[in-house]
Amino acid sequence: MIVKCIKEDRHEYLGLNRTYFVHGIQYEEGQVYYCILPFLDDIDYNRFNSKYFQVIDETVPTNWKFGMHRGFFGCFTASYEELIADADHYGKLIDGDPIEEEIFRKRRAEMIDDVYNTHIIKDLNRFIYDLSPNLSVQMNIANKVLDIEISDANTEAKHRKMNILKDDGYSWYLIESDVSTFKANATNDYLRPVLKYLKLWLGRKNFR
Repeated sequence: MIVKCIKEDRHEYLGLNRTYFVHGIQYEEGQVYYCILPFLDDIDYNRFNSKYFQVIDETVPTNWKFGMHRGFFGCFTASYEELIADADHYGKLIDGDPIEEEIFRKRRAEMIDDVYNTHIIKDLNRFIYDLSPNLSVQMNIANKVLDIEISDANTEAKHRKMNILKDDGYSWYLIESDVSTFKANATNDYLRPVLKYLKLWLGRKNFR
C-alpha cells in the first residue's frame, strides 16, 4: 500500500507530495492511522492520521495479519505478524534492539516485494490478454524471478520453436517454446526481452 502526503503535519515530519510505503494500518477511536517511515534510512516508523494522505495504491501485502495490538498502541492493527503477535516488538524496535530491527527490515522487504510482484503479474496478464485473449497463462514470481507458461487454445495456430538463454551472471532469462507452449524464466530486470520473444512466438511483426 502506498500513500501520498497531501497535508503537512504540525511537527513537519511529512513531506508534502512525497509518497510513503505503508507498513501497517491501525484503527483507534474511530480514526485510521498509517504506519510509515517518515525519514529516509530510518528504522523507527511512526503512525500518522490518514487525513494527511491520499491513497495512490491500495495493494495490501499478503504477509499482513489482523488483530488487536496489545503492546505499545493497544488498538486494532493490520500489519506484519510480529507487530500483531508480540506486544514488546515495537517498544524494542524503537529502543534499537538489533533483533527486532532485523525482523522489521525483513518484513519490510517482503511487503515491498509482494506489492511490486502483484503489480508485475497484473500488468503482464493485461499485456498478454491484449495480445491474444485465447491464451492460457500460469505465472509466479518468487525471489525476484518470474516463472511463466503460456498455452494457446487455438490448435490450428503454429508458433515458433525457440530455445534461448542469456546469462549475465546476476541477471538472466531462459526462453523455451514449441508450436503450442511458451515457457520463460527470468529475473525481474529481464522482463522486457521475455515480452519481445512472446510477441515473436505469437507471430507479431513488431518485435520491439
